[in-house]
Amino acid sequence: MSPTRRQRFTAHANVVPGDGGWKRVVGTVVVVLLLLYAGVLLLSRTDGFRHVVEQHLRAAWGTPELEIDRAWCDLMLRLVLEGIRSEAAESGLPGFEIQDLNVSGVLTGRWSTGPYRFTALTVRGVDADLVHDANGPSQPTVIADFAKYIGARIGLFDKGNSVAPPLESRHVRVLDANIRWRNAEGQVTTRLEGVHYETEAARLLGQTVRLEQLTVDYSLHAGREERAHTWTNLDRAPAD
Repeated sequence: MSPTRRQRFTAHANVVPGDGGWKRVVGTVVVVLLLLYAGVLLLSRTDGFRHVVEQHLRAAWGTPELEIDRAWCDLMLRLVLEGIRSEAAESGLPGFEIQDLNVSGVLTGRWSTGPYRFTALTVRGVDADLVHDANGPSQPTVIADFAKYIGARIGLFDKGNSVAPPLESRHVRVLDANIRWRNAEGQVTTRLEGVHYETEAARLLGQTVRLEQLTVDYSLHAGREERAHTWTNLDRAPAD
């Protein structure tokens, strides 16, 4: 007696792949993931990717003349940028150069609901010349806001006129920064050298707190020179 259509359907539904079938499925998934991983690494090293990153930073930092020498993702898929600079810096006008910058991990889960978009941000080798505009803030603002915040922390400027720079990363490090303010004649009026700044947000007793640590090797302001500034602060961070 031949099996009915319902019996044949039930027999096929009860078939369970053997060990070999599961291995093939897992192997296929691994190969696809490896190809995607390799594709991201290769794509990140193209000029097209570098131009996309340049356009994003120009808009985010408000610096339309910004250029980047190299941009890529490393083996841990961290975004690495080298040779970030404004065109003005090359001509001796107020501007900035950054040796390298890298960003780790896009945050998910509870951290992504707050101001933190990345796991870590490291900026190394900042060299900037700023000019103070009597009718507005120092330019370029992307560096000036951070520099004024640092200057206020070590007593060079009024703290009431400085605000903490927007931090979109849980862990931020700025290493080896040298910043100069110049007057209209191009003379240096304020100087910060050897700036090392680090801040990290963490959960403590049910709240988000931020620890800030700062050292400045040398400062010059209003004709007064000082060396070896240090500052540490633990404060409540923006809610996540």
